[in-house]
Amino acid sequence: MHKNVSASGREAPFPAGQTLVSVTDPQGRIVYCNPAFVQLSGHPRESLLGATHGLLRHPDMPRQAFEDLWRTLQSGQPWSGILKNRRANGDHVWIRLNATPMRQGERITGYLAVATEPSRESVAQSEPLYRRMLEEQQQGRTVHALAEGEILRVDLWGRLGRALRPGLRGQLALLQGLALLPALGCAQAFGLMSLWTGLALLAGLGLGTLAQQRLLLGPLVRVTDDANRLASGDLSYKVAVGAQEPILHLQLALRRLSANVRAVVMDTRAGIDQVQTAAHEIASGNLDLSARTESQAGSLEETAASVAQIQATVQQTADQAVQGATQADRTAELAERSDAAVHAVVDSVNQIAQASRRIADIIQVVEGVAFQTNILALNAAVEAARAGEAGRGFAVVAAEVRSLAQRTTTAAREIRSLINSSNECVDAGTGRTNEARGRMEEVLGAVQGLKTLLGEIRHAAQEQQGGIRQINDAVGHLDGITQQNAAMVEQIAAAAQSLQGQVDEVSGSMRLFRLHPGDRTVAEG
Repeated sequence: MHKNVSASGREAPFPAGQTLVSVTDPQGRIVYCNPAFVQLSGHPRESLLGATHGLLRHPDMPRQAFEDLWRTLQSGQPWSGILKNRRANGDHVWIRLNATPMRQGERITGYLAVATEPSRESVAQSEPLYRRMLEEQQQGRTVHALAEGEILRVDLWGRLGRALRPGLRGQLALLQGLALLPALGCAQAFGLMSLWTGLALLAGLGLGTLAQQRLLLGPLVRVTDDANRLASGDLSYKVAVGAQEPILHLQLALRRLSANVRAVVMDTRAGIDQVQTAAHEIASGNLDLSARTESQAGSLEETAASVAQIQATVQQTADQAVQGATQADRTAELAERSDAAVHAVVDSVNQIAQASRRIADIIQVVEGVAFQTNILALNAAVEAARAGEAGRGFAVVAAEVRSLAQRTTTAAREIRSLINSSNECVDAGTGRTNEARGRMEEVLGAVQGLKTLLGEIRHAAQEQQGGIRQINDAVGHLDGITQQNAAMVEQIAAAAQSLQGQVDEVSGSMRLFRLHPGDRTVAEG
């Protein structure tokens, strides 16, 4: 449903150098309109297609103008005139409309309307006449009317003026009558003409005029019909040739014009078909490229996410390697301290072993002294026995000394046994200490190896981070290129769509012409 917008009173300029083209079906519904027509009307193409030209009718235009337009077209004749149209925003624009019936054989299949920019003089002449016709329409009287686009006065003065301006038929009859006047005057002067003779001359004049009009005007009317047929876009129509000169030259010129235009339209159609095929291929290829670009963009996003995860993992590995190296340093320091402690224990054990050996030597001396003391005590006991009563007290002392020597020997033996056990323990501890020392040296070597390995891991992680940064930069660069490609794909898609639209417009324009009798024009769908 179209909304009628009131007239704004503003005049919109006709686009310079443009031509408005539209085609309607036999019922007056628009089936085709070119971009210039759409732009100047201000309506979207979807609103124009299927609508009538009444959508563009301005309230300042009298209804007789459109009645004459359709009456003329439906009679099979072309119509030309000045019209005032209304745009979608209420502004008005003046056009010179040339409308022609489109035919399939003798059947009218639609109407072709071509609008151009009128001269300001024709607008200045038409505007007051249309205003006057509108006033007459409102007053219920008719002084001015349109006939095939021409504004005429239909009152007495108008008919008198047209009578004083005879057409071609009247001019031919008038010329023949004027040519006979001298002969009639001479015959009357010499008394050679009777009433019946005059009547016979008048009858002959009438018959001669009719014959001359048929010979001259008949071919001219046919040539006019041929020209109108070609003007409607029916290039399949064959211009008849057979009139006398100069009409023959006009017929031949129309035939050449038809052949030339037909050749141009055929070549243009062939070129448009090729361009249309190429445009379809471009559009199809662009859709495939767009899909591939989107897929590539998705893959790059996934790659970037994976690279980010790898980078985070490598960074975590590097951090853990640093922590491991720090812990290894601490472990190495503790191992070195433990090794120093083991060395100190080994030294202490060695000192104990040396002291044990010295004690063993001292015990050996003590045992020797006890042995000598025991021998002396035995000797003293023997001498005391020899002394008898006098040596009894000395014998008691000798017995006590002997007992002490024996106890000393026993204690020395026990000490020797303890010292031997201690030496065995010291020897075992020395072995174990030496073994622990070796193990600590192995631990120190392992810690140093671990520290070196962690350093290598850290260095490798740093190199991996550098490589990942380069990969990330490359992925970012590829993503930027992909984004540019996507933008270019969109631009190409827009250009391809615009090209397709322009090709369709040109293809539609080419369908205004009928090249072969069986062709269907845009008016026939």
